[in-house]
Amino acid sequence: WELYDRVAAIRPIEPLMTLRFNSFWMAGWAPLLERDEVPKVHLPDSVREKIRSEIDRFVRRNAPQQDSYRLCCLYLRTKGSPDVLHDVRRSGGATENYIPAIRYLTEQGYVVLITGDRVLDRKLTEAFAYRLICGQWLDVNPKLFSLFANTEAEIWIGQQAGPCVLPVINRIPMLVVDAFPF
Repeated sequence: WELYDRVAAIRPIEPLMTLRFNSFWMAGWAPLLERDEVPKVHLPDSVREKIRSEIDRFVRRNAPQQDSYRLCCLYLRTKGSPDVLHDVRRSGGATENYIPAIRYLTEQGYVVLITGDRVLDRKLTEAFAYRLICGQWLDVNPKLFSLFANTEAEIWIGQQAGPCVLPVINRIPMLVVDAFPF
């Protein structure tokens, strides 16, 4: 409750309590981030270095001409109901909907780290010069890969869900897609 007390001291929280889906706490992060009171979160250095090394090895092995790159986390989910389109129970868009964005990002020098509950066909990465990576393709725990991507990427794009809290905490520029107002 200390967090709520700190938020309430900066901005009254009662109006936020009326928001649906218990999402009121998200509105409280902004004033804390402005004050730089929320520490960034990261995996232990040894885990971060192993995952970064695996990403680097994957890119260099498959695209040796690649000199440098930046990381983008793309969080895509499939869980939910395809019949519900008006709230958090909806499922995300089809993977094909994101292909133009992935193409643009890879052309701009990003390696796109796919997280969420989708597993992409490995042939898809070939189409993007091995600059599209799923955690299952590396010699790392996929759940740790997801934590890494959500806390270490330079930009974050994805659907509204639990993992989007991590880039907020770490002040990673974000674009939330397929979102509905609450």
